[in-house]
Amino acid sequence: MERAEEFRPTLDRQAEVLEYVRHVADGIHDPCGMTAGVRIGLAEMGLLRGVEAHRDAESCWDVRVRLRLTGPGCQYFFLFKDNLEERLSAHPQISNAAVDWDPAIDWTPEDMTPAARSRLQERRRSLWQLE
Repeated sequence: MERAEEFRPTLDRQAEVLEYVRHVADGIHDPCGMTAGVRIGLAEMGLLRGVEAHRDAESCWDVRVRLRLTGPGCQYFFLFKDNLEERLSAHPQISNAAVDWDPAIDWTPEDMTPAARSRLQERRRSLWQLE
């Protein structure tokens, strides 16, 4: 898989920006999933609460991302924030990228994409069989 920061499509339309944000977010993997041996990106995890993109005065994009966490004990927000802001800001058509925390703690495993849930369940099954 190509690294998200190397994938830099032309961002002429807002829909392209939103898709790019999801792509970049999926290049940042949830550490809890990685401890189980499964790479699951932030968008796949269902952690992107909202994404807004607006043109600025120079016709670049000002991007705002609202992230939620899986639970009140999750300590990875600043890791996610710093990585996502840095990777998004590296695109020449994004003038500003800001990631904010959504204080609602309402995430459930059902918020994951079906493909991510399936990969995690399969990995857990394979680990149970080893015991």
